[in-house]
Amino acid sequence: MGTIEIAYAVSCTAAEGPHLRFALWLQGCSLRCPGCCNPELFERGRGHARDTSALGGDVIAAARELGIEGITVLGGEPLEQADAL
Repeated sequence: MGTIEIAYAVSCTAAEGPHLRFALWLQGCSLRCPGCCNPELFERGRGHARDTSALGGDVIAAARELGIEGITVLGGEPLEQADAL
């Protein structure tokens, strides 16, 4: 597989969508919208690289152990890392 640049990950949250979810904030956004609530995520290279296979394992473990029902991908701009997703 490959790698993805992550700013933050939360294995189980009820705050980022319906039901319990795995939330993933990706690092990097070239849009730089005025008033963005996550401007610290604009610059690439400030997050940490994560192997996508290992990340998939984290999500599966969260589903089994924590009962998550979905994944929320936030940013930064997730579509700038669409190939890794």
